[in-house]
Amino acid sequence: QTNKIYIDQDGSHVESLSVQQTATSANNLVGSVASPMVVGGRWSSITIDQTNNGTASNSINGAVHASRTAGANASLALTQTGGGNAMTLSVGTANAPLADPSIVLQQIGNGNSATYTLTGSTSTSVSETTTGDDNAVTVNSSGSGYANTTAITGNSNQLSLTRSGGAYTDNVTIAGDSNTVSISAESTGTNTATVNISGAQAANFNSVTATQSGSNSSLAASIDGSNNQVNVTQTMVDNGSVNVNFVGNGNTLTATQTAANTSATVSASGNSNTFTLAQAGARALANISVSGNSLNVNVTQNAADSTYRLTGALQTGTAVNVTQN
Repeated sequence: QTNKIYIDQDGSHVESLSVQQTATSANNLVGSVASPMVVGGRWSSITIDQTNNGTASNSINGAVHASRTAGANASLALTQTGGGNAMTLSVGTANAPLADPSIVLQQIGNGNSATYTLTGSTSTSVSETTTGDDNAVTVNSSGSGYANTTAITGNSNQLSLTRSGGAYTDNVTIAGDSNTVSISAESTGTNTATVNISGAQAANFNSVTATQSGSNSSLAASIDGSNNQVNVTQTMVDNGSVNVNFVGNGNTLTATQTAANTSATVSASGNSNTFTLAQAGARALANISVSGNSLNVNVTQNAADSTYRLTGALQTGTAVNVTQN
């Protein structure tokens, strides 16, 4: 059994649109690839809530378009509860969707997928929450001023953030093991990314990969657990920063910074951790504070007026290699 709702609205204003599908043993559907939900006019409040028992599936496929003149304080909330859910959403067109809209997306269950695309330049806030295992979240945005908060609880989840245009802020929180985070911010504005990974005991085998190109961009990562990896590449014109804190064993940081006035700050406690920093621009700073056994520290600085500092309790089996050209 499948419950289906199709919406195609292109009028002047949607004051309130609310959809609730709670047939737990049925497949719930709002829009489809062939006939997506479309809200083409101005909107103020859109709420869609789908629930199944995990053996059926929920699906949302649609687009919400409007111009900046549509008004302030609009809200869009999509919630899916159950397993095997799919959410595909496009917000905005060539113009921003609204002045300062709030977007809240939530998926609860295993094996879910969410893909959403944001277009336009505005102070849009997006909150995405995923609870469960084996979920995939993909975010694509072009424009400026987006503030994205993502919270993932569970194991073997994948998060992909792709940014272009101007400035962005991403805050990612993960609790679980074997999760993958990919951040690609190829834009001209300042990209600020914060990633916090932890678990009830510890978070293990997680991977964070980030690429940033805007001036003054930064990545801050705090990871509590073992066998985690952080890979950062910053190719901005000036003033990039990386700040990573590890608590645990067998963690790896690889950071490459090509601009001038960059900084990399690393703090870590635990054994068998590896840190590799490559800084190509002038006036680079590498500041490393570590403690533990069998550590590997590798720093290469290839321009004038660069500074390297290493502090901490270095114990058995630690290797330090520093090259300044």
